[in-house]
Amino acid sequence: MFTKEAIQGRVETLVGSLPAFTGDNEVDSATIGEAIDQAREHYELEFPREITEDEVGDSGNYYALTALANWENDFSVILGLDYDSGNRVSNDERPQWLFQEDGDWDYYRDASTRYIRFITRTPTSSVTFRITYTARHVLNSVTSTIRNTHESSIVYLSISKLCSIISIKTEKALDPPGGAQFISMRNKSSGFQTLAREYFSMYLQEIGGVDGVHPVGVTKEYDLKPLGVGGSYLFHSGAFR
Repeated sequence: MFTKEAIQGRVETLVGSLPAFTGDNEVDSATIGEAIDQAREHYELEFPREITEDEVGDSGNYYALTALANWENDFSVILGLDYDSGNRVSNDERPQWLFQEDGDWDYYRDASTRYIRFITRTPTSSVTFRITYTARHVLNSVTSTIRNTHESSIVYLSISKLCSIISIKTEKALDPPGGAQFISMRNKSSGFQTLAREYFSMYLQEIGGVDGVHPVGVTKEYDLKPLGVGGSYLFHSGAFR
């Protein structure tokens, strides 16, 4: 397990001395911290954290998703629902997967709360159902939920974000710019943009992508945008994969 401080140390080792602007344009450790936060937010959209929790029925059909400890509206989605799972492992049973696309359950919302609505089942107090869902990652001074094999990926993505930040600060550093100084600063800004693209390419390669194409494991909204070259869609109505 790595921490945010460990990522920051590796970033500082790779980038060396930073441009020391002043005032609102200053680049310091806090700027690196912001870049790491941006990298985490980018990463978790592609590789969200997966959490499994057990809930108990109450003879109703609606269950508030806020009961899930790490559920976040407009981010989290349900990946799997195993019905009556209380003794699944101890009895060596097969899972009873319920599928939204088969009409077993669906999302529902009122003015203030979002629910999972059971359609083909009504879980009683003796029924436990196991929900696997996505959540945001944690990356702080104490812990990380990002897989250890992606530590270098986060480093490269953080540097890419940092170079983008520095490029903006470089553009703002001279007010008003003029003459040779203006040309020099614009050249530096362009250079940081190039570095941002280069380190983003390194990030893609580190997580298993190639030639600017994300790997298969990246989460994609199939109804919003097409897959890149080499991708394919899988639809499994009768199994959980």
